Amino acid sequence: MAVKTDMSKAYDRIEWKFISDVLQQLGFHAVWINWVMQCVTTVSYSYLINDAAYGNVLPLRGIRQGDPLSPYVFILCSEVLSGMCREAARKGTLQGIRVARRCPRINHLLFADDTMFFCLASQTSCEALLTILADYGKASGQMINKSKSSITFSNKTPPAVKENVKLMLGITKEGGLGKIRQRAVSWSTKRLSKAGKLTMLKSILSAIPTYAMSCFQLPVNLCKRIQSVLTRFWWDDAEGNKKMCWVAWDQLTKPKDLGGLGLRDIQRFNQALLAKLAWRILTVPESLFARILTGNGQTTRIWRDSWISSNEVLKPRGPIKESDLELTVADLLTSELKWNKKRIYELLPDLAMQIQCIKPSTTGAEDSYIWHQTTTGSYSTKSGSNLQKRGMVAVVNCIRCQATQATETEVHCFFTCPFAKEVWDLIPLTTAVLLAAEPNFKDIVVSFRKASCLPPSGITLNILPWILWAIWTSRNTLIFEGRYLSPKETALKGIRLAKEWSASQSIVNDKNNLPRKPTERSRERPRTITDSNRVSCMTDAAWNKDRLTSGLGWLFSGPGFEPPLKGSVVESSIGSPLVAEASAIRSALCMAITLEISSLEVFSDNQTLVRAISGITQAKEIIGIVKDIRLISTEFASISFSHISRSLNAVADAIAKETLRLSISL
Repeated sequence: MAVKTDMSKAYDRIEWKFISDVLQQLGFHAVWINWVMQCVTTVSYSYLINDAAYGNVLPLRGIRQGDPLSPYVFILCSEVLSGMCREAARKGTLQGIRVARRCPRINHLLFADDTMFFCLASQTSCEALLTILADYGKASGQMINKSKSSITFSNKTPPAVKENVKLMLGITKEGGLGKIRQRAVSWSTKRLSKAGKLTMLKSILSAIPTYAMSCFQLPVNLCKRIQSVLTRFWWDDAEGNKKMCWVAWDQLTKPKDLGGLGLRDIQRFNQALLAKLAWRILTVPESLFARILTGNGQTTRIWRDSWISSNEVLKPRGPIKESDLELTVADLLTSELKWNKKRIYELLPDLAMQIQCIKPSTTGAEDSYIWHQTTTGSYSTKSGSNLQKRGMVAVVNCIRCQATQATETEVHCFFTCPFAKEVWDLIPLTTAVLLAAEPNFKDIVVSFRKASCLPPSGITLNILPWILWAIWTSRNTLIFEGRYLSPKETALKGIRLAKEWSASQSIVNDKNNLPRKPTERSRERPRTITDSNRVSCMTDAAWNKDRLTSGLGWLFSGPGFEPPLKGSVVESSIGSPLVAEASAIRSALCMAITLEISSLEVFSDNQTLVRAISGITQAKEIIGIVKDIRLISTEFASISFSHISRSLNAVADAIAKETLRLSISL
């Protein structure tokens, strides 16, 4: 049977002490816990009566609705309930059910404040479930809303057993898990312009079936019915009178620069969403979803899989000996997990250099799947829709430069468009900012980092974000409302917004500087976390494109390294600067282990690499090296990876360049 429970006022009832205890048990640092609890507990509420705020209520429990921190706090606290269910499964009191042979049993699933429990319709299971809910409620302050909860039984459950279970749990309502909740959707087209209708179509109506489409393949007939509803909304009038459809739906799904409106093709979007499920099975075989539906232990075959290029589908071609048909990429590696050059030249002489530029994991990490169409190698719904081949390219022309057919990139929109240039000319900057011939957005932002206004404008902060926002809203006003704002109006709006922000920050700072009566909470100042034994490691690499050779350099400084210890190595078959930088960190970590360093802080001037190691993003060409870095990092008692500017990494850069120069001159 399945029991769906609903938490009564889930956010409002959770106890503060429970939150603090959970964070401590999860191993968070005391200083960090103090910061979180300060955010949770220093809150007050007022009542809004006739558009005016009255009263000042100081709560003693609960977390705030709408606070971006609250969902994370709630999920961490729900981990207690999940742990109790896992413990009951281990003891055999709440075994759960299987949906396929040899897949793991599941006894609970969590969806925000809704929880689904799966168990046998027996007295033992019911008693175990009641005990878990009672203990969790007593500790957390949570309470089950039985009027909104329901039970679903299997088809063969006897009626007497059903009644007994409902009586024990105190839940009388039966529900069907397979039923899709239907909600009446109504809308009004009154006061909606064509731009308003288009916004609603893209942002709301087309998004309604997204959840179902990401789980199920909708029948073609249903896709056509959804398409028909969207079509009627676009063409019919406010009273619902049917009008003539002057343009076919296939034309509306094309981008604006090809004469369409950029709407989604329902059936193709459904297929792209479903592909995400297959991608998750391939890339995260240890996930619950993959363990329920499939096995694991993938191998990469030399002749049948695309494994040589990270940017295109490239499979080796014959002639192939019958004895070599089932070879895997592992057969091209030595026992030390390095490329066997002799074997590669025997089998794939034309691709030998390209193969050697692939840097496999030296620690034996599992093979990974990558998606060619993205720079990160991760699947996205947009790339899965294959927009370019279907004519649904996302490139459109600038709304202000139609005569010149200029493509609306972020650089063009905000800086190089004649309208944007005129706006910037009206801003009284202290010094003019000159742009390169072929600028990119990141470099321009760096160039504008000190762009402040002349007095007496009253603006002391960087003016850039406010002018960008004014240009953007002016563009949207022209597109969606048909109302033109001149460059002067746009510039004045940006300056006004910046002045309002500066004034508000001055008020906040004045309030913060007021003397306050010390309280028990304010006396507990967070202490800086320091490690007197931590060693710093600067890393860098120099790369020669013609020789595909790189010099890797690093510098250890700190306790026990006075003067600092320099190290370097030359590595061949390096395909890009990013691979070289990643190899430098990997080599430096291996050296740190040899030197018996236990606490290490690693610095690199390559932000893409640091973000990949930290798991923030992914870079497909260094997946194997990043896996090695993460595995090697487990050997240290404490380790961190940070990004620094090139100017602060000059010594490691000089070491790498000198190493590369010497290797080339030999």
